[in-house]
Amino acid sequence: MTRQKKIRLSETGLIKLNALPKESGRSIKPYLRSLINKIVPYNKPNLEYLEILSELRLICSNMNQIALIANKSSYIDYK
Repeated sequence: MTRQKKIRLSETGLIKLNALPKESGRSIKPYLRSLINKIVPYNKPNLEYLEILSELRLICSNMNQIALIANKSSYIDYK
């Protein structure tokens, strides 16, 4: 069963309430539900962070492939 609650906010409180969910990439309702369930919503990562994360994943994948070949062949060329 869904129930409604009305709250009163100051102008600055309303501005914050509208801004914070946008920063986390959510709408107001899911944002407030998260807070009620004691889950702190994190801000949505920026594009540069996501690009760096993608590059790091590729580097790690390459390193794992190199390590796999080195372990199979028991040979590592340091040159």
